[in-house]
Amino acid sequence: MSLLLGACSSTPAVPKKVLVTKTVKTTQASLPTVKFFDHTDAQAIASLPVYAQCQIQVGLKINPVTGLHLATDDTSKRVQMCAAEAVKNKANVLILPELSLSYPQPLRDKIIQKLKTIAKQHDMVIIAGSYYDDNRYSRTPIIGKNWIELGYKIRPSFYEASPRNGLGMRQGKYLTVVETKYGNIMPLVCVDLISDAVNYQIRRLAAEHKIDVLANINYNPAAWEFLLEANSIVRRHPIFATVTNVSSVFGQKRRCIKSGDNGLCGGNTGVLANIRNNDLACPNCDSVLQEYLPRNFLLKGRKRLAYDNVVATIPPIKQGLLVYKLNLNLKRIPLAANAPDQGYPPISDLKFVSLN
Repeated sequence: MSLLLGACSSTPAVPKKVLVTKTVKTTQASLPTVKFFDHTDAQAIASLPVYAQCQIQVGLKINPVTGLHLATDDTSKRVQMCAAEAVKNKANVLILPELSLSYPQPLRDKIIQKLKTIAKQHDMVIIAGSYYDDNRYSRTPIIGKNWIELGYKIRPSFYEASPRNGLGMRQGKYLTVVETKYGNIMPLVCVDLISDAVNYQIRRLAAEHKIDVLANINYNPAAWEFLLEANSIVRRHPIFATVTNVSSVFGQKRRCIKSGDNGLCGGNTGVLANIRNNDLACPNCDSVLQEYLPRNFLLKGRKRLAYDNVVATIPPIKQGLLVYKLNLNLKRIPLAANAPDQGYPPISDLKFVSLN
């Protein structure tokens, strides 16, 4: 009799597992579309364009038909003050906060026509705030010397998604990039900056050197959150970023004057550049506007890492313009630091122009 050693004949053999590698095709179908509009007119790109960000009070009231916000008529005077100061300071690009044009259409058309005249006379680009159109889209007019484009806000905010009459803002159709001799500028409205899908597109385009300046416009109490997001983008990618907010948000001005900025007062319009905490990278930044940086941005007199590329801000309540030159040929200090000490900083000639 023979003895068979090994597995019992009644026990089925366990099949060997085979690892299968699957190729998953990625798609950008769920990402917002980006449209480019070339307005360079075959002109050379200006190396040191002057940018101006205007922080003003935008009074609001409710549109009884849509439940969305309208700006009070007196806001138009402040918009025109911004434009006049931008001209006086020889700005090439002026950026206004969200809802700066949200008037009833007759007044809005009148203000846009005035801004078009200024842009043509002074060869400016004006990112003219935003308004809600008749189809409940949030639109951003970008006005040039002989042209105008209308960008979209992609994502409704909490306040736009569920107004009291059940309607609200519709989701925008595409992101806009305007190619100009003052740089490729990407206007973004408020929460689009902190939307994952939009943020992905920003970083992709910046890494591909398709945008130079991110222009985020806001009507938002917590501007620090947008500066935080913009700071991380500027740290990782060759791009400048701006956050342009209102001086104080609806119904909060008196409380904020009385109690001070608790982080929810609006304001903090700011410009961000990759300066690596180097004084030579922005020669007059610390001496001119360091006092305006919020205390919670600082640790023992130095900027916290999360805000290390915030060059300057305008505090809440104050109305005025940040004016500066951007070096489009040197968006960030190279690791080798080969030139900043020879007169080529990323940002220079910074100043604050008060409107109060």
